[in-house]
Amino acid sequence: MAKMNKNHAAGILADVPGDKVFWSNDGLIMRNMNDLASALQKMKATTFKYHANAEKNDFSNWINDVMHDQKLAAGIKGCKTKAEATKLARKRIAELGKIAGK
Repeated sequence: MAKMNKNHAAGILADVPGDKVFWSNDGLIMRNMNDLASALQKMKATTFKYHANAEKNDFSNWINDVMHDQKLAAGIKGCKTKAEATKLARKRIAELGKIAGK
């Protein structure tokens, strides 16, 4: 995997376009990585399971297709709980923040 540069890291951390935001089935709106981590922490386990289960993982798909972060998308895909996903998202935010200089 190629080393990530500052601009790519900053782009992953930035807000996504308005038509690409993630709406959870309980009404939470995620515009960026920080919103994702906060929403994962706040949401009920049933909401997490609605979006991440054996048939699909909406979080992983959104992270990959909209935010273009294949590393986090792959990690989130394997998460079984919202706590695990929150921890992984926060760790990735810290990694990207260091690269982006934020």
